[in-house]
Order: sequence, then C-alpha cells, then structure tokens
Amino acid sequence: MELHSRKIETSLSRMNRESLFFIVAGRIDPKSKKLYEAVKVFLAYQKEHPGFQLKIAGGINDFCRKEAEDFIQYISEIDGIEYLGHVSSEELDLLYKKATATLFLSKLEGFGFPVLESFARGCPVITNGNNKVNDELTSGKDIKLYEDEFDYADLVNTKLAVIPQINKKELQKIAFSFSWEKTAGKYFNIIVK
Repeated sequence: MELHSRKIETSLSRMNRESLFFIVAGRIDPKSKKLYEAVKVFLAYQKEHPGFQLKIAGGINDFCRKEAEDFIQYISEIDGIEYLGHVSSEELDLLYKKATATLFLSKLEGFGFPVLESFARGCPVITNGNNKVNDELTSGKDIKLYEDEFDYADLVNTKLAVIPQINKKELQKIAFSFSWEKTAGKYFNIIVK
C-alpha cells in the first residue's frame, strides 16, 4: 500500500509541472467501461498532440479481475498511459481539476458519476454518443464520440478540438443542478404516482 501511495504521489507531483492528460476514472472493467476504446481515442489524440498522456484511476473488482489484469498488462506497454490504481478522493479531485478532459465511453451506465464529478471541477467530458443517459446529465455540453468513430483519428481530433473553448463555469453549473435531494424527490414522485 505504501508503494502504491508513493507512485500516486509521484504522478500527482509530476502532473503539477508538465502534464496534459485525459483521465479515466472508475472500476477497471474493460468491456463495460469500453477501456480499450478509450485507449484508441487517446492514441488518436496523442498522434496530433505528442507527449499527451492518459491516466487511469480505479480499482479492480473480483468479477472482472482477469479482464482488468489483462487490460493493465496491455496498457503497460503503451507510452503515455499510466495506471494509478485506486486513488483517494483528494487525489481524484486533483486529477479531475488538472485533466484536459475525462474519457467516459461506457455504453451502458446506470448513472454517470464520473460525468458529474468532472463537470463539478470544470473538466470537460468525452462521452460515448451511443449512451443516452449522458444526454440527461450533460445538457449537451459533453463531447460525443460515437462507437463507429473511435478508429478515425482525424475525426476524433476534429471533434476534440473544441475542448479549449468549453466554458468550465457552465459545466460546474450543470453539475451543481443535481443533488441527492432532488433525485430522491423525483423518484418518490414516480413511486407515489
């Protein structure tokens, strides 16, 4: 555990000096989180932005341990990708604040916490355009990449060119429009009807 903490600490201190990076945050479940696709998007972007990085933060669950370990082995051989493992809330906060954007390409997601966590810190989010849950969360302020676009570097880079123009305050406003109280109230009203 101490070695893991030092690795994250080293990564975070380097981040303050030099890094431009995407963040992927959440359980390491390559299939449902579309992590191999996230790597494709990253590599396409990195072609046009040498030195750009991808930081992946998240733990491994037993139900997909083998797939997660295979994925971690795969990315260990790619320049510019760093697997951080599980990070603390404070570390995740800093990652979102420093990231160029969050990659959130899940197609089937009950509720996209990484989207709102990113927006709350003013971090743009690149989403899977085939995931309709994101539409409700993002108010159209995400950058949508459709699954049939992941392999086309020119198209990926064209779409991601808007990142510097995204209004971070607007993202924060969207995130803070959500609350547990409002959500619980909406569910209660549905149940009562």
